[in-house]
Amino acid sequence: MTGISAFLYEVPFMLGFGIVPLFVVAWYVGVWLRLGRLPASGMRAAVFMLATLAVGIVVVNNFAHEFYFQYTLRSLEPAAVQSIQVDQTVFTDTNSISALVTCIRQAQWFTSNHGGWDRPVALVIRTRSGQTFDFSVANYARKNGSVIHFNSAIARPGLHFFANNGSAFEADLSRVLRGLGVNLPGYNGAGVQR
Repeated sequence: MTGISAFLYEVPFMLGFGIVPLFVVAWYVGVWLRLGRLPASGMRAAVFMLATLAVGIVVVNNFAHEFYFQYTLRSLEPAAVQSIQVDQTVFTDTNSISALVTCIRQAQWFTSNHGGWDRPVALVIRTRSGQTFDFSVANYARKNGSVIHFNSAIARPGLHFFANNGSAFEADLSRVLRGLGVNLPGYNGAGVQR
């Protein structure tokens, strides 16, 4: 899913596993403070509340990272970008950077519970101010376009739930990259994926 439908798909998850648990913990702490001691359920309830709090914090944190990721993509300016690296190819000329940044800024919120993209390659954007944004990009096999993933220090295979820092879909990025001489994995070079 892309755009607003993808965002709305993720909101119930964030509310159910993020915001609601935080309110439950706040209510429990309020009861605890009014009584001046742990309620009758005792230590089991306290451990449950701590676990609930941890899950709530993780979910809200991941959602906040995804918002930051989307903001980062949309706020890129060609004049502020020093270089863009896609896999092993580095673009430093203003025309290539402008074409890529213009395309990347059009990326939409994306969510998927099925994968569907080819092998991702590095997409590293370095700004003139010294910031480095570490993304990965892959052809999306289910329809023409590319999926951009935000990479973080905690994103590792097998930890997708705890390290999903966001994805975006861009319909024209594969085409723009082909025009610049870069074929993402899964593209056969003849205008057809796979």
